[in-house]
Amino acid sequence: MSTTLSENFLAVRSRSQHDILTQLDHGLKKQAEENRKNLLPKIETILFCGRQKVPLRGTDGSGPINMSKVLPFKNDGNFRALLRMRAKCGDAALRAHMETSPANVLYTSPKIQTELITLCRKIIQRNIVENVNSGSCFSVLADEATDISRTAYISLCVRHVGHDTSGVPILKEDFVDFVPVYDLTGKALASTILNSLKGHGFDLKLLFGQGYDGAASMSGHLNGVQAFIRLTAPKALYVHCSAHSLNVALLHACKLPSIRNCLGTVSSTCTFVRASPKRTNQLRDKVADLTQEKGKSVLSFCQTRWVQSHDALQRFLELYVPIVQFLEYLEEEAASSDTLSKASQLLNAITKPEFVVSLQICSDLFSLTLPLCKFLQKIDCDLAQACDHIKNVIDVLSTKMSNAETEFHKIFLKSLSLLKIMNVEMALPRITGRQMQRSNVSSATPEEYYQRNVYLPLLADFENQLRGRFDAHKKVVVGLNMLLLKFCASASLSDIDDAVQFYLGDILSANVIEAEFTLWVKKCCQIEEKNRPACALQALEMCNRDFFPNIHRLLSILATLPGSTSTPERTFSTLRRLQSYLRNHINNDRLTRLALLSIHRELQVTQEQVLTEFCK
Repeated sequence: MSTTLSENFLAVRSRSQHDILTQLDHGLKKQAEENRKNLLPKIETILFCGRQKVPLRGTDGSGPINMSKVLPFKNDGNFRALLRMRAKCGDAALRAHMETSPANVLYTSPKIQTELITLCRKIIQRNIVENVNSGSCFSVLADEATDISRTAYISLCVRHVGHDTSGVPILKEDFVDFVPVYDLTGKALASTILNSLKGHGFDLKLLFGQGYDGAASMSGHLNGVQAFIRLTAPKALYVHCSAHSLNVALLHACKLPSIRNCLGTVSSTCTFVRASPKRTNQLRDKVADLTQEKGKSVLSFCQTRWVQSHDALQRFLELYVPIVQFLEYLEEEAASSDTLSKASQLLNAITKPEFVVSLQICSDLFSLTLPLCKFLQKIDCDLAQACDHIKNVIDVLSTKMSNAETEFHKIFLKSLSLLKIMNVEMALPRITGRQMQRSNVSSATPEEYYQRNVYLPLLADFENQLRGRFDAHKKVVVGLNMLLLKFCASASLSDIDDAVQFYLGDILSANVIEAEFTLWVKKCCQIEEKNRPACALQALEMCNRDFFPNIHRLLSILATLPGSTSTPERTFSTLRRLQSYLRNHINNDRLTRLALLSIHRELQVTQEQVLTEFCK
């Protein structure tokens, strides 16, 4: 015994053998490395499920995972099933770990799953907060919706200027959180938004913009969310979603009786066809026979999502002749009396001259607003660009009204062409001495009647709606848009004086701004006019932050003022994919964690990052 001890002592002294403490330490390190290695497949599986919106849990989600060829009788969830499949497909290390490790070190329990998902959320949100706080300003975007379990949520997003891998400025709108709300008053919603922003660590001194819809609880200047938030962040200007403003303007203009009836008939026809797979296939066959295009049918007509309505209306006009012949077939051959009756009513409605003319007028107007509607929903659309495009549409509407006879004559000829195919004669509608429900301007010809009673009133109302609803947007950017290189060559300091006075506390001094603006105008004049950018993002790229610090700050504010709230609305699509009828109860924390993984695919959360956080 003494000989053995002496030999061990000499071995340790000669460093040919480690002492007992070192050996224990090495054993712990080896065990830690083994545990980290065993955790990686679980983390990778959770990241996969989160990004693909795949539910993790099943009926029985705890205990050892059965690695035999016989599948479990109960559904133990996708997480465990994916691990089982991975082990069976050649991951020998995972299989050995699952078969030999004690139950308390398998790391597959629901508790561990939740902890790993939480760490993923923490990494993503920390990344967003750091990016926002390292900038000069940001805007908050919010919208409210109800999930399938009848819980109201606010989708909280932030808009800020980031940079791509080459350092070029880009606009980013990042989803941050789904926040449940139970009190929908302006004060309560504002408190919820502010508390959430503070809780995540956002610097509210950098909050310079708010973007919501036009609901009174959000937009009210006394008791709305925007008013209460400005008590905390006075420079956070409120902007009504431009896409929503355009939709409301269209909706109001389309209340003209002839247009309203036309759109209602189109919607009813689309619903009638799509309500039956048999009728849908019959229409597709008719379209294939007449146009040689297979698989085309009518689209659903949505009263609130106007981009979808644009597409549905254009498709209806494109398939007008096949639709008429399809309804004629149903009127004669339908086995059901209800189908026959409905087909007859719709056929009578869509072959009237008033409907055809109104359909062509709507198509002409919607083709003008469709590009605008799509543009306003883009992330890189800033408020100055939105106002500029709205102005262009208003100018086109004014031109159309000034040349109404020429413009409407083209529409009228298209209507005559369709009616001729249907063997329907163009005629004046019935006119009475005292008309209460529709326009009744005296006219000598059908063309003159529809021009005066439908075409001109629609364009005039739509133009007035655009002017009224976007005047507030123009007031927000007044002064700031004069910093854009497109305009500043002919601008003077007085043109931006209102903006300077408003943001005076956030810049160095009025004297410094004056000098910077003079140099900025000089730089602008050196650029060829056709190459001067008209958007804030391009101006930021050309603005040296060190040389023009205050101009850069003001341009950043202009860029981050929200053009629309499309990003929060898009997150609700993710919400509905996560919460289905079969998966209708997810608590708020878990919902946000999974949504962040699904939405922020561009933020590469790695297994090593999650593992490092887990080991802390």
